[in-house]
Amino acid sequence: PLTSWRRAARDPNPRRTTRLLPIAEGLPTGVYAVTITDKGGCEIVIENLEIKTSIPFSLLGPPKITHATCFDSNDGSVSFELVGGTKPYEIEGFESTITGGKVDVSGLNRGQYDLEVKDAVGCSFFVPVKIESPEPISIEFEIERFACGGLANGTLLSIPKGGVSPYIL
Repeated sequence: PLTSWRRAARDPNPRRTTRLLPIAEGLPTGVYAVTITDKGGCEIVIENLEIKTSIPFSLLGPPKITHATCFDSNDGSVSFELVGGTKPYEIEGFESTITGGKVDVSGLNRGQYDLEVKDAVGCSFFVPVKIESPEPISIEFEIERFACGGLANGTLLSIPKGGVSPYIL
C-alpha cells in the first residue's frame, strides 16, 4: 500500500477553496487502486488507475544547423524533428516555431546550446547544438609605396582577415 500522500494541491472547485487535496507523487508506471474512507467509515475503492510511460523522445535524423553569418550576429538557427513524448512540445527562452514534431529555433548567436524541449506532461529532451560563426573581421595595412611630393602615386595594401572572403573594399 502506498503511504506517501501529501496535502498540497488546492481543490479546483472554487466553492471549496479552503480544502487541500491529497497528491501521491513519485509513482512508477503501473496500475493502481485507491481506497477513500470518510470520517464515518464509509469507503469507495477506485481500481485500474493506470500510469503509463510516454514513448521516449528521439530525433528523426540529425539537426539541420544554419551557422551565424557574422561573428556577433544572432542569425543562426536549427531545425529538427522529434518523435515520442506527449505533444504539444515547447521550448522556453528561444525564438521557436513548433508544428507537430518539427521544431525550428532561430535567433541564435555563436555558442553551444542544450535546447530543452518539454512535452505536455513535463518530460524533457535535450538537443545539443553548436552554432559557429566566422572570426571577427580585421584589417591590416601596409604602405607599398610612399607618394611623391605633390603627386597622387602612393600605394596602400590592405590585408583583410576573418569574416568570409571574398572581401569587398
